[in-house]
Amino acid sequence: MKRQLLKAMSLCAGMVWVSLGVASATSPCPSTLGASTVCSTIITVTDDGSGGFSVSSMNPLGGTPYDGSEDSLVGVVNNSSQTIMSIYLTGTNIFGFELDGMCSAPYASAVTGTNSCSGPTLDPNGYGGNEVNFVVDSNNAGGVNFVNGIAAGGTQYFSLEEDTTLETNAITPQGASETSYSGTPEPGTMTLLGAGLVLLVIGRNRVGDRLAKALRS
Repeated sequence: MKRQLLKAMSLCAGMVWVSLGVASATSPCPSTLGASTVCSTIITVTDDGSGGFSVSSMNPLGGTPYDGSEDSLVGVVNNSSQTIMSIYLTGTNIFGFELDGMCSAPYASAVTGTNSCSGPTLDPNGYGGNEVNFVVDSNNAGGVNFVNGIAAGGTQYFSLEEDTTLETNAITPQGASETSYSGTPEPGTMTLLGAGLVLLVIGRNRVGDRLAKALRS
């Protein structure tokens, strides 16, 4: 149901979200960040053959939480022919941020290469660095935005909560997009919006009826 909603919302916004594909074994994460020597999870984006993206994930051998228990580095490899600006991910509590992301002490100094822990677009949560920020829909789902995009053939990395090498906390990519993710309205908001539109139509109809009666009299 969640995937169908996301697909419908993305189509309305001119975005293309698609299903799973085949992952790459390349690790774009730092080799010396805490206890981690490779990404815990690698997400690979490829062309789907119809102008959109195919997205998959894998857990490389040797992947381990950088804090030694339950915080993971996640790498993204763009093997498509287009620049990607965002991906959407789901997984148990992966967005349940606890202020111990890769840009917290003592890990920040090891964040190098395609990302850094300083700059005007630094993720306030401490998990995305200067090149990645998040739109969190819940502890289990959210959008990952790449500030400058990931060009074709490029890579990027960030951190998330939980040990994503475990099946119980595995990341499931729901899609990639050429535009940034700005969030989906809460179901309650959609209900209120629909109710408001119904009342507006009813109100207009009543005004129209009164005007017609006045003209006839």
